[in-house]
Amino acid sequence: MKNKLDNKTVLFIGLGMIGGSIALGLRKANPGVTTLACDSDESTCRDAVEKRLVTEAVLEKNAESFIKRADLIVIWLPPLLCAEILVKIEALASPQCVMCDVSSVKGHIVKKAYTLSESFRRRLVPSHPIAGSEKSGLAFANPDLLLGRNVIVTPFLDGDCSAVNLVNHLWMSLGANVFGMSVKKHDEVLAATSHLPHMLAYNTVKVLSDHGAQEDLFRYAAGGFADFTRLASSNPKMWADIFLENQENLLSRMNTFKDVVVKLEDAIKSNDKEKLIELLTQAKTERDRWMT
Repeated sequence: MKNKLDNKTVLFIGLGMIGGSIALGLRKANPGVTTLACDSDESTCRDAVEKRLVTEAVLEKNAESFIKRADLIVIWLPPLLCAEILVKIEALASPQCVMCDVSSVKGHIVKKAYTLSESFRRRLVPSHPIAGSEKSGLAFANPDLLLGRNVIVTPFLDGDCSAVNLVNHLWMSLGANVFGMSVKKHDEVLAATSHLPHMLAYNTVKVLSDHGAQEDLFRYAAGGFADFTRLASSNPKMWADIFLENQENLLSRMNTFKDVVVKLEDAIKSNDKEKLIELLTQAKTERDRWMT
């Protein structure tokens, strides 16, 4: 099968763990590709070149020439910044350039895209690699991060077929499984499977840290606590953006969660062991089914 990325120039806007992993994996899987990067941090740009993640890297404010050279642009920025930079890309990119973002929320980005030219919008293929981590930064980049993982793509119904094919090829060349989904469905699903769990992890740690004897509580916390709260080590600024950008779906899931907590609370207060076992068994059954 012909490698659609051969002799292409791919620009990464924003590196970090996800962007760096994609860049590393791309160079590993597609030796014929030229990789460029821009980032807001000078040391990240320098490290990306020294570690051979990319061929060249510059600060974001100096990215104009890179945008003009790119055949494919991968945007790894918080949702608000991602939407904002589309305007700059539209003004500078070639008429054939294809774009994809890797944000956890799509609604705001897609809404912004509809304010731009139709030709540009149709070449934008929103994507979401489901392979995040609480770790951040280029130091944690892994070329095999997407191997066997899922990537959701949410192309426009009138999207450019060649653009969608190129982005799909990018993800498949990294060993990922690619699934299509509507933007609405994506944001609903991620509110439940990613955004709510992050919210709960942050708040679990907050509840304990607000407790008067917090040092003793953390001292005796075991592996289960560490596993459950791992997500609370994620980037707070990025997750604040995600929570606010997907607030309608997240608030709906939070309300559902509160309803379940009330049921558990009622069962405990009334010493209703049968009801408690029923609720816990339902959860266990669903998780076991998901894991098989």
